[in-house]
This record gives sequence, C-alpha cells and structure tokens, in this order.
Amino acid sequence: MMAHGSLAGPWLTPLQTFIGHEGMVRASCLSHDNKYLYTGSWDGTARKWDLKTGKCQVIYKGHKCRVYSIALTNDGTRLFSGDHGGAVKEWDTTSGECIETLSGFDYICHLDHNGKYLAIANGKEIRIHNREDNSTRDLKGHNEYILAIVIHPTENKLISCSEDNTAKSWDIESGKCIKTFTGHTTTVFNVVTNNDWSYAFTVSNDMTCRQWDLESRQCVNVFKGHKAGIIGLCYDTTTNHIITGSQDGTVMFWDVETGSNIATLHIYKDHALWTCPQEEGMDERWFYTENPEKLKIVEQDEEGNIVNTLDPDSSERKGHIQAYNRQDMVTARISNPDEYKWKQIHY
Repeated sequence: MMAHGSLAGPWLTPLQTFIGHEGMVRASCLSHDNKYLYTGSWDGTARKWDLKTGKCQVIYKGHKCRVYSIALTNDGTRLFSGDHGGAVKEWDTTSGECIETLSGFDYICHLDHNGKYLAIANGKEIRIHNREDNSTRDLKGHNEYILAIVIHPTENKLISCSEDNTAKSWDIESGKCIKTFTGHTTTVFNVVTNNDWSYAFTVSNDMTCRQWDLESRQCVNVFKGHKAGIIGLCYDTTTNHIITGSQDGTVMFWDVETGSNIATLHIYKDHALWTCPQEEGMDERWFYTENPEKLKIVEQDEEGNIVNTLDPDSSERKGHIQAYNRQDMVTARISNPDEYKWKQIHY
C-alpha cells in the first residue's frame, strides 16, 4: 500500500497556490528544468511563476482577448501564446517583451513548439511555422475543430485530435496524414504520447481513454471507469502512468502496462478523497484523506435511504475509519467501497 500513499501524497498536499489571474486559467506548461510554471488565462495574460516560492515572476500582456494555449521553447527563452481572436504572440520569457505577433488565424485552440516548428491548431487545420526559414504549411484533413496537438521533440511528426471523433498522425515535411485513429464515438479532447513516442493516448467525451500503438497504428487498450466525459490528460514520464481528469469531478491514475486504475481522486467541495482499488484477496479498499474528521459515515437501508448517521465519537464510526499518518497524509480503511464511494462518504 505504500505505493498508493506515495502516489497520492504530492497531489493532496499543495506546496504552493498561484494567485494573480483574474479569469479562468485555460493553459499551462512547465519549464524543462521544472523550475517555472507558465499559465495562460481568459484575462488575456500569460504568467511565469516560480515553483519554489509560488510568486509570479513575469506577466505577459498584449492579447486583446482570452488566451487559450501556450507553448515554451526547449531552452526556455521564448513563450508562445495563442488567443481566442486568432493571434499568436512570441514572448521573451525573462523580460516579458512581445517579440512578434502572428495574426490571421481562424480560432486557436492549441499550439505546440519543438524548436524548429511552431504548430498551431487553426480551426479545422494545422498551421505549421518553420522557425528556421519562416515558411508556413497547412495540414488539412480534420472535419471539425482541432482541440489539441502534440509535436515530436526532434522528428517531423505531429499528432492531433478533433471534435470529429478522431486523432490523426502527420508527416510535417510532406503535409500528409499518416494515420487516422478511429474508435472514439464522440469528441476527442486531448492527446499525449509517452517518452519514446511508441504510444499515444487520447481522451474523449465518450468517457474513455485509448492507448494507440504508433507503429502498428492500432488501439491496444481502452481505459474505462469515468462516469462522464474526459477532458484532462497527462503522461507521467517517471512512473509510466497516465492521469485523466473528467467532468464527473474525479481524477484517475492508470498503470499503462497493466491498464489498471491505480487510484481515484474525488473532489468534495474544498477537500479531496482518494480511493485505491481493493487488493486481491481482500474485501476492503483504501481511502486517503487529509480531513478524516469531515467524513460523515451513514447507514442505509436496502433501497439506499439514509437511516442513521454515525456519531463522530462512536466506536462504530471509529471502526470504519482507522486513521494514522502516512507520508503526511491520513489513511482511512473503509469496508464496502462501492457503496461508500458514492453514497456513504460525505464531506
């Protein structure tokens, strides 16, 4: 169980809270040395944050409308931001000076940068800017708006996903679509790859995450468990885990090798509750929470109606929750996990 504890710990105990934007934070990215966080907001600005202190270092001002996406160069000297009105700005990350503004785009949902190419999701097309010779190329093939793109760090490859229920891989030099990945039944919101680009992962409003083998170009795994559409997606390079965020209010961690759900983070108002799948041969599941005193344990009849709420000091309640410190968290071991998950644990 220690593996679950170490997984949940950093997420349940925020080290810093970054406050300063005056609108929804729509985009974020980390510097390659993991020292800075960059964010883009609906307030029309991008910001650079020191991860150690939590303080804002630079504010990038100049957009006339909502910032929808940002991308950082590998050396961390340039930041690109794209807005709802179709403008892309290049910034000096240290001074905050706007170096160049690219305009004339339809609707920018996402952009990515690999040192040579700047890839911009421009409505139903992908505009490729070659930063070495300042040439452009459009990749056409999606039938609806493109919502996310990921560009290979060193090779001329790119993957996109769209409201047309598909993801596509592209050869940037030729501008041709290499493969269309079909299987999702509705909008594909996000796409990421693993470290060596052997696999891609996509999430959809159909409540699933899919794993694609980029060599065979086949779907090799479908991750199911969310109760609503999945929008958030990231790949943990150190653990070979993928993390999905859903409109059902949960975040799930998945082991790529086994396809199993490692842990689920439930959000209850201002607090969080982790659940981990029960271990083989056991009839109990582990829960992690920083606020065990806020858990309300209730008894229900066969129809699911609440018939009794256990007193916080009752021995029966304490029998349900055996709390102790583990890696700066409180661990609660609760029986009958499927019922407690949705009905019997309340903040």
